[in-house]
Amino acid sequence: HYADRYYTGRPWQAEREHLEPVLTMSIADYDRYQVHSGAYVVETLEATIWSLLRADSLRKALLVAVNLGEDTDTLGCVTGGLAGTCRGVNGIPQEWKAKLARRADIEALASRLAAACTSGAP
Repeated sequence: HYADRYYTGRPWQAEREHLEPVLTMSIADYDRYQVHSGAYVVETLEATIWSLLRADSLRKALLVAVNLGEDTDTLGCVTGGLAGTCRGVNGIPQEWKAKLARRADIEALASRLAAACTSGAP
């Protein structure tokens, strides 16, 4: 694992045990009542991954995530961002994209960001 190479020993060991369900993907075996989405970032990460594993679309992943309750605005945001990254722009429902304010500006900015990321520019 990537984490095994870089996050060993102090100060990482104490935090690593909190990340174990994500690093080992044992989060996939959790039932709904083992998943929490409170203010702790690791809970949000676990709930996001758990939701993505139970859905075959961005829309379904978001519904699974926000139906967990607790910190739904953060969880919906993180799940939507990661689902969009995994599924690409074509995974976003067309009716959602059609209603997006300043869509052309957002798409232009996203294109510039993608170009900068692939060019190796700082």
